[in-house]
Amino acid sequence: LMVALLSKCCGAARAQLQVLRHLDAATGYGTYTGPIVVGGFLYGCAFQGGPTNHGVVYRMALDGSGYTVLHFFGGPEGAEPYGKLLSVGETLYGTTVSGGVSNQGVVFRVRRDGTGFKVLHQFTGAEGTNPYGRLEIGFADGYNYLFGTTARGGLHGGGTIFRVRTNGTLFSVLHQFGLGTD
Repeated sequence: LMVALLSKCCGAARAQLQVLRHLDAATGYGTYTGPIVVGGFLYGCAFQGGPTNHGVVYRMALDGSGYTVLHFFGGPEGAEPYGKLLSVGETLYGTTVSGGVSNQGVVFRVRRDGTGFKVLHQFTGAEGTNPYGRLEIGFADGYNYLFGTTARGGLHGGGTIFRVRTNGTLFSVLHQFGLGTD
């Protein structure tokens, strides 16, 4: 994991890269998106590594110290977290590309201290499969919802736009891709 640091040299700014941590198979490796910064820490996902090689959610200080795995994925609760995390209060939300009961991905949450992991939704095909992207949060119909997309699945095979409440209820598909018009 590298972070760009800016410094001034001869009146011009230039970027310098500093290695904060070498990721490994035991505690997670293979990052697809960068970490997020929340409260003086970096939070992110590695889509491989851990005891079952299904990826991890991690936290570390901005200087690279204190690397901690918040959650090891194991398949039934999701596998291969690719998307960037979303932080809302003390909770992190994310998706996995595979794993879950149908091995087609999940939406999950975990607190920033590593407690309270919960699968909010498991994809089964008809409502989409393989959510790669980052979730967004919005308020609709009197509730906070997580909004996201899937890369495949749905009624036409081209993926979907979905929403689910932050507690895992009221999942719905908002749009089905794949008819060739979108």
